[in-house]
Amino acid sequence: LIADEACGLEWPTCYKIIKGTCEGINYLHNSQERHIYHLNLKPGNILLDKSMTPKIADLGLSRLVDSIETDEPDMRQGTLWDGGVPEGLSCELTGVGVHRRGF
Repeated sequence: LIADEACGLEWPTCYKIIKGTCEGINYLHNSQERHIYHLNLKPGNILLDKSMTPKIADLGLSRLVDSIETDEPDMRQGTLWDGGVPEGLSCELTGVGVHRRGF
């Protein structure tokens, strides 16, 4: 869904925020031998610097895992963990009017 009302930002700026956020999540998920899953990605946890470059914040619920396929109870207990990639299942960037829902 794309909101009907304007968010006050030009499309290139919105695209930069969306792309930068996706690149940041991809980096956390894939850049190291052990992967980091944020588990609390929401508009309030995407900070923007003066050039509108997004910075992913609040990694308090994040988890460091060797593999997404885990049966370890502590990986699910008390988190948003459901066995899949959390950010891929439901992600919103409502500040720029972009919504994505998982299957």
